[in-house]
Formats: sequence, C-alpha cells, structure tokens
Amino acid sequence: MAGYLGLTRLLGLPSSSHIRVNSTLPEPPTPPDAAQLFHTMLALHPSLQVQRAKIEKAKQDYRLETFRLYPSMTLHGSALYVTDFDKDAHVLIGGITVDVPIFDFGAQLDTVRARRDTYNAEQASLGAVGNDLTSDLVSIYQQIYALSEKILTLQGEIGKLDRDLRVAQSQQQQGITPPLTAIDAEVVLVGKQDELNIVQSRRLLLYANLQKAMGGTWKWIP
Repeated sequence: MAGYLGLTRLLGLPSSSHIRVNSTLPEPPTPPDAAQLFHTMLALHPSLQVQRAKIEKAKQDYRLETFRLYPSMTLHGSALYVTDFDKDAHVLIGGITVDVPIFDFGAQLDTVRARRDTYNAEQASLGAVGNDLTSDLVSIYQQIYALSEKILTLQGEIGKLDRDLRVAQSQQQQGITPPLTAIDAEVVLVGKQDELNIVQSRRLLLYANLQKAMGGTWKWIP
C-alpha cells in the first residue's frame, strides 16, 4: 500500500485504484560501448558544459580586470549655435579625458591576481569533474557486470534445483521418497527464484543510474 501511495503522488493521480503494477521485469538494455560511454559523455555531459561555462566567465572577468590596468581615454565634444536673426554665432567645444590608474596603490593588481587565480581554479575543476564522472560510470559498469555474472550463476543453480524437484516429485509418485522431500526441494527452488528476481531488479536500477550518470547522452528509459 505504501508503494501504491508513493506511485500515486509521483504520477499525480487522484487515487491508487488507477495503478496496475506488472510484476514482470523488463528486459535489460544493451549497455553503451566504450566510445559512447566516455567520449560522447565527456563531450556532452551537462555537468561538464556547466563547468566550461564557468571557465569562460572566469576568463572574461580576468580579461576585464586586466584591461582596467591600462589608461583609458574618453573623447567628448559639444556644439552650440546662437542667433539673434541678424548675426549668427557658433561655439564648438571638444576635449579628451585620460584616466591613468596611478594612485590605486596596487588594488587593481590584487583584483587581477584574484581573477586569474579563480580562472585557473575553474580550469582545474574541469578535470576534477570529468574524473568524478568517469569514476561513477566505471563503478556502475562494474556493478552491472558483477550482477550479470551472479544472474548467470543463479540461473544455473535454478536449473539444477528444478531438475532436483522433478526427480523428487517423480520419486514421490513412485513412493520412493517421502512427500516432504519434494516440498523441501520446491521451497529451495522458489527461494532461489526470488533471489534471482531481486538481483535482476537491482541490475535494472543500476541501468537507470547509468542513464542518470551519463547526463542524457545515453538513454534506456525515454
């Protein structure tokens, strides 16, 4: 019931009576190849694009503060026309203002150094973000393949337990073994099948985590 209520809130439905849960697990997707996993991801991942935007902003801030170290020049002018309908007079005024940063006592230099350090830090962070993303992807990939190997092992054990159950049922029908032997074999088989379903569900969740970690560059769930 808690699961139904959670799905109701997530889907925005009026009640849980509209929800029907299919217990059949979907087939796992084909995992992306190495080129798509790393090359495409490292080029298009949103986290890396955000970091590149931060680097560009820090670069422009650094350039702006560097330009303020140089003298600035402003050209201004005005014109005035006066007349009394008998005589005309024209007044033209022009001037140049030069601003030389002499008396800032090193404040602007400190600002430039701060902007430069910020720019270098953002560039270094790009590599750190890429390394974190790569580490997360490799970890998820490793867990997927570990669970895939466990699934193959469980499937082999289930096949053996299924054969043991059929043998026990056949022997029970012939009166060779007591009824509890077949029941015990069936309980063990059902327990192993439940374990397989749990492992398969965990692997599907890892595929969903893989899609999230790749930032939309690979999609299993559209």
